[in-house]
Amino acid sequence: MTDEQIPPIPNRDPEYRELASPRTNAIVSSTGFKIIGPSTQSPYDIQVDLHFKRGDGTHYGERKLFDIDFPFATTVQDFPPGIYRIHYAYLLKDGGWSYWYDSGLFTVVSPTNITWPRQDSSVPSSVEITGEGAVPHATINVRGENGIVYGSGSATTQGNWKVVVKDLPVNRTTSLVAAQSRGDVEINTSVPLKLNVKAKPVITSPRAGEVLRELRPEVSGTGSNNTTVTIFQQGFGGVSYGSGTIANGVWKFKLTKNLPVGGFVVHAQATFNGQLIAWSDPVPVTVRYPAPLITGPEAGTVQDQTFTISGTGGMAGATVEILVDLDVEHTVLGTGSVQTGGSWNVIATLPPGPISVVAEQFVGSSEHSWRSLHRAFKIRPPQLTDVIPTATSDNTVMFSGVGHNGARVEIAKTNGPGGQSLGPVTVVNNAWQVVATNWPPGLY
Repeated sequence: MTDEQIPPIPNRDPEYRELASPRTNAIVSSTGFKIIGPSTQSPYDIQVDLHFKRGDGTHYGERKLFDIDFPFATTVQDFPPGIYRIHYAYLLKDGGWSYWYDSGLFTVVSPTNITWPRQDSSVPSSVEITGEGAVPHATINVRGENGIVYGSGSATTQGNWKVVVKDLPVNRTTSLVAAQSRGDVEINTSVPLKLNVKAKPVITSPRAGEVLRELRPEVSGTGSNNTTVTIFQQGFGGVSYGSGTIANGVWKFKLTKNLPVGGFVVHAQATFNGQLIAWSDPVPVTVRYPAPLITGPEAGTVQDQTFTISGTGGMAGATVEILVDLDVEHTVLGTGSVQTGGSWNVIATLPPGPISVVAEQFVGSSEHSWRSLHRAFKIRPPQLTDVIPTATSDNTVMFSGVGHNGARVEIAKTNGPGGQSLGPVTVVNNAWQVVATNWPPGLY
């Protein structure tokens, strides 16, 4: 039986029997779709002939179904994309044929193609998936083997799409498909995309806001095994400050290039076999020069007010300052330049009395380093001058003069007919005096 002349519907058959699937204007998959007969199919129908027509009316193929169920159902596969319609007619038990029916036009489409990432790529747990060849404005759901949808989006008028998937299970290979739907009806799914999901690198040290005490600190964090972590400054090009490989889920290494002094944003890049996996969250820190080390004179020694303090650990081109320990006013007692090899000497002038000092270093107008370990000294007051002795007739002698406020003055008798050494007395308002009594006449 041919269907070259399809009787008008419903003029030739007042009960139009529309297919349950595909409906007019439906979109179905080229990889396979189901044809389901109308619910009004008669139990007297024993065979159905299906003729597939292209949108331009040309014949594409046909299929006969015998001993059909109620309603009939069959699946066709590997249909070329395009616009089609189905003409169908029933063979009745009495040997007669029904009218030819028309499904109306429907569209066969290929699955969408995932264009990025490539098969077997290594990716972080959150990654953008892109594709093409989707039904315009279709909903795209990217889901895993477990049926979980990790991200959704919409196709453009041109059939392109991008979906950000999140929370993929890490440290394993996962398979994803892109399913395209119109309304609540899923049309088809893409070829599965296999991805090796790696953990995004996390910096655990240093912490955000930390002030680093050295130019090549140790950095550490977490990530996926066998990935390489490289440290960069965020936004400052491809200058690497050091790298290491993750083992047992952690990484730790000392930087091999000096960090610049001042504000620095630590950014860790993870790669696997040369392929970028992900960047860490940025960690802002402040970098200071390392503290110099005071090596001389020995701690606790007595020194004149002006003497040389020396040390090591200086940075090239830096200036070293000697400061009063724990002094919030930043009182500078002396400065000196760092010599070749990092040694330094500073001529410092200190106030008399016990004092503890520290050293800092800096280059130009940059941040000062941390302070060194303190070192304590005992500083002599200036030598007394113009000591005035005044003798009286009653064996009494008064000694007086000018001195350093707060210093103590002692008069030591080295020889003479009698009497004791005097003092100590404290200098007040830059003056002092002490009286010796019962000193017999004589040469002292």
